[in-house]
Amino acid sequence: MVLVALALAAVGSAQIDPNKVIATVNGEPITGNEYYHRMEFMPGVVMNIGNHPVESTPGFFAISQLIGEHMLYQLAKQKGCLPTAQEVDDELELKLHDDPKFEQDMLDRGLSDADVKNTIRYDLTKFKLQTFGITVTDQEIQDRYKKNPAEFTRPRQLHVRLIAVKTDADASAVDADLKSGKSFPDVAKTRSIDVTKATGGDIGFVPIDYFSGAVQDAIGGLKVGGTTQWIPVGSGTAAAKVKYQVAEITPAKLVPLDKYVMISTRRLMMLQRSQGKVDLQKEIEDMRQKSKVTISLPQFQDLWNQMNSGS
Repeated sequence: MVLVALALAAVGSAQIDPNKVIATVNGEPITGNEYYHRMEFMPGVVMNIGNHPVESTPGFFAISQLIGEHMLYQLAKQKGCLPTAQEVDDELELKLHDDPKFEQDMLDRGLSDADVKNTIRYDLTKFKLQTFGITVTDQEIQDRYKKNPAEFTRPRQLHVRLIAVKTDADASAVDADLKSGKSFPDVAKTRSIDVTKATGGDIGFVPIDYFSGAVQDAIGGLKVGGTTQWIPVGSGTAAAKVKYQVAEITPAKLVPLDKYVMISTRRLMMLQRSQGKVDLQKEIEDMRQKSKVTISLPQFQDLWNQMNSGS
């Protein structure tokens, strides 16, 4: 049995020509049509729908997912809080501010521009329903900012690289290379067994609490350019030794209260205030029970009816 955790937001992929050969096995073709049919009817997949674990096929789950989305949008429309196209565009701008690669990463996964916006629209609809009737003023946000500076302080960040090896001999070879003047990234590329070797052991900027206690103790007092001793990790066949280097340090900094921080803080406060006041899951379940759903594929309709009759 395959257990698949599917988000309720629609996740699309680039369209494939049903007649196109998408793979070959010893010269034998697998066409797009065969691929789509298998995706639709592959058995043994489990998903929670409402409060019910259901075993069926990806095809049924795709239909269920779309039905759930339409119900959510209909509920938001009834309550007058369905996001506008401008709100979706503004949300995309916010996400790009937080992560400039957000949209491109989704496009690289095969989603279209429409898929990206639909995902945003879905998440924004859930937020607006969850916080329906909840308001937070600018003054309340400013007061929270003044009274809780630690909440708005970006912690100290360390730009860290690592080299991982299996044996003492490998560790000695790394130490010899570093002592001879070779750079940490170059040695990582040639001798590390970690997946980061392709980028010279670079794991980017991370807060100190990203690491385990032993690693925190080892790198916490390092200056830029400093390296740790070898630190044992794992056990048995997974045992290895890791050496870390601190490439750069960004000190803790109070984040200015700009429009983006205002937005994120307002949302956090709205969600906090909605707890115990708005039961969105119950509203969605009520909507599902009251809705008339017709599916043209009989086996899917039967499963949908069975699922609802057991509620």
